[in-house]
Amino acid sequence: MHTTRVNPDTRVIVETTVQTQALRKAVEIVGGEEQLGARLGLSAGTIRLFITGRINLPQRLFLQVVDIISADSVRIENPAATYVRRSRATD
Repeated sequence: MHTTRVNPDTRVIVETTVQTQALRKAVEIVGGEEQLGARLGLSAGTIRLFITGRINLPQRLFLQVVDIISADSVRIENPAATYVRRSRATD
């Protein structure tokens, strides 16, 4: 699925794809383009090129991005899973 819009600041047409949406979400989750680049073994500049659609995101990297997003959504949907339950002692 592709949608296009004009960036109001630059007046450049920006194409939004599932890949670019996923990249933006992953950047948000990990705390920035530099952090995502470090996790994927890429520079922040390369991440920006992928996000802007100037170069296509390879499938192997897209799957890594999906893993980042999926791990975050599991953590949010099931916060109890991150805590160890203690059993109550009966007296």
